[in-house]
Amino acid sequence: MKKLVGESRCIPLLIKLLEVKAKEVREVAAQALASLMTLGCNAREVKQDARSVTNLVQLLDPSAQNTAKKYAVCCLVGLSSCKKCRKVMTSYGAIGYLKKLMEMDIIGSKKLLETLQRGKFRSLLGKIVLV
Repeated sequence: MKKLVGESRCIPLLIKLLEVKAKEVREVAAQALASLMTLGCNAREVKQDARSVTNLVQLLDPSAQNTAKKYAVCCLVGLSSCKKCRKVMTSYGAIGYLKKLMEMDIIGSKKLLETLQRGKFRSLLGKIVLV
């Protein structure tokens, strides 16, 4: 069923819904994306959309009104295997959000934070070795 939904071109529409002002709509869209991304071909389609990572990082806002943060973390964990996606996540401030979410015990935030910081450490280590 998830494959059929992905093939019917619903994923770009769900990514557009992450930009809507109504928080309930954003939560439902993030929840649907998190569910669909368990399938590899759907995750690839989310990676290809340029706005997907930036919209998901914006959903990491640790405020109490934001209920979509746990689904955003789930989606971003699925995207963290891609180097380009990790770069976008860090450039849009995901590390700061994740530190706050880790304190709030949001599932997956610790793993994602470690993944992003490990990549940051490796790139820093590579620069030191080259000098």
